[in-house]
Amino acid sequence: MKIIRLITGDFKENTYIVVDEKSKRGALIDPGDDSDAILSAMSPYEIVSILLTHTHFDHILGLTKVYEKNRVQVVVSEFEQNVITEGKMNPPDLIHFSKALPKIHTVLKVRGEEIFSIDNLNIRVIATPGHTSGSLSFLINDALFSGDTLFAKSIGRTDLPTGNFDEIMNSIKRLFELPGDTKVYPGHGDSTTIAKRVQDFQNGSLY
Repeated sequence: MKIIRLITGDFKENTYIVVDEKSKRGALIDPGDDSDAILSAMSPYEIVSILLTHTHFDHILGLTKVYEKNRVQVVVSEFEQNVITEGKMNPPDLIHFSKALPKIHTVLKVRGEEIFSIDNLNIRVIATPGHTSGSLSFLINDALFSGDTLFAKSIGRTDLPTGNFDEIMNSIKRLFELPGDTKVYPGHGDSTTIAKRVQDFQNGSLY
């Protein structure tokens, strides 16, 4: 398995390309605000699925252009699919934001625990509400893509619409049931491991 990380946009969101090294087929996770760089990085590979950890605008601003070039399955939470199908702003109060939002009508709506594969990539959808009501994490083989739920040195904010602190803490507890050597690739910042973050929490360090 090969993982390519791109840091995109003003919010420095992480976009990931995850591919089976043998077949060169795989998935794109959270296409942020640099579609040209994303398309360039994708070009040696066949991307057959786009996975969205959540639909905050910084994680989907590259979706429209990427989708136009690669009309593949877009996986999104059933609780947030209307953001994609209706082109809604998320968070909704950014009324002066001028960049184009995606409006895609063909999506695969999931709610968690779905399992599918792309060649030697085994993908498990994990519902991790709290940062948003429809936040998802994706466990691909032994790597966890946690979106804005769990970071290397903090947790996702819960003060935006549909955020909930108790829910995110429960979601993180479920993620901590994964093997300690599971590598965590968050929506912003550097990677970490489940074991490292469990130790941080035990030491009282959420942030």
